[in-house]
Amino acid sequence: VGPRPQDDKADKPLALKTVTAKAGMTYRDLARQSPLGKHAESTLRLLNAAYPSGEPIPGQILKVVE
Repeated sequence: VGPRPQDDKADKPLALKTVTAKAGMTYRDLARQSPLGKHAESTLRLLNAAYPSGEPIPGQILKVVE
């Protein structure tokens, strides 16, 4: 029996990437797309020096986890 597709995803290591913030983008939006789980929004804020509040500014380079 070969590996199942979901096993491949689970074995993929997380990576830190950068994205450019667009108008209207929020940390909540980014957290929904993140593999970080329950505390993704807080973690993304910490990574981007915006904890505990604040939102991305259009054109700002943000760190995200994929």
